[in-house]
Amino acid sequence: LPILGLVQSEFVAASDTGSIQMTLTYPTGTPLATTQAGADKLEAAILQLPAIHSTITITGTKPAGWGVTIGGNVARMYAQTAKDKRKQTNAMVEKIRALASLAPGAVLTVSAEGGGGSGGDPIYYTLSGPEAAIGPAADKLAELIRGIPGTVNVQTGAETEGDRVNITIDRAKAAVLGVSPGVASNAARIAIGGAVATKVRTESGLVDVRVQLPEAYRNHLADLQNIKVRASAASIYRLADVAVFSFAKAPTKIERLDKERVVRVTGGFDPTKTTLGAVTAKIDAAVNAPGFLPGGMSLRASGDSEFFGEMVQSMTMAIVTSAMLVYVLMV
Repeated sequence: LPILGLVQSEFVAASDTGSIQMTLTYPTGTPLATTQAGADKLEAAILQLPAIHSTITITGTKPAGWGVTIGGNVARMYAQTAKDKRKQTNAMVEKIRALASLAPGAVLTVSAEGGGGSGGDPIYYTLSGPEAAIGPAADKLAELIRGIPGTVNVQTGAETEGDRVNITIDRAKAAVLGVSPGVASNAARIAIGGAVATKVRTESGLVDVRVQLPEAYRNHLADLQNIKVRASAASIYRLADVAVFSFAKAPTKIERLDKERVVRVTGGFDPTKTTLGAVTAKIDAAVNAPGFLPGGMSLRASGDSEFFGEMVQSMTMAIVTSAMLVYVLMV
């Protein structure tokens, strides 16, 4: 029983279904073509493995907890073993993990499908708390889980952060040059994000015509600084003449639960090396220690981690109640 700590415990036993799921994650901002090229190399190598029958690759999206992450830097992949070689599923998972070097700069996660109660990552925790502390806390928890023998594919929602350029209009400089701050900010917005200039009627309906700088000119700081801004006296200035450029890290996706900002920490484990019960016991012991999480931060289990905890509590209550009833009957 889990409460006795004498045997290994699991929520749903892993099974060899022959299905293998993978995710490929490049740094934020990586072009879709680069991600596709890396996925193609992996797919070609996976198909050469003796037990693999077929593969599927979808670029531009990947599972993330209960939802999905969309972007040119991610991809999801699936592999299926031959029907008579399903018992080699775990061996194929290890062989595919060894192919990660074929996609340099990317993070490859590989896991066997089946046996999970949530249909997602069996190790699943949700952090909520102050904006400034939630990212470092998620990284700390992820490092803790990575240090537990047998855990694999540990990721956090905070890892999707990317570089962001902040353009701040200097009102004093703009006033000296006769440039309206609104005109300057609008010029930057249209050049980078684009603006709908008109609509074109097609067979399927009206289609927006968006005007913006070509991609090659809006992905370099020097080109952004050279965006032209018109002054009230019809003079033309560079955006850099009236604005300050700075870089910062920002999340590409913000998740909220009960109106609070949350970051999810997910992962899996190798069923040949450990069990969910052993992993969650070590995690719970560490996070419950004083000082592990900063003040105002809360942590709760989700997915299989939550279901497993509920199962242990229910079993404990059932055993205690049964013992009491047996004792009463004997008396």
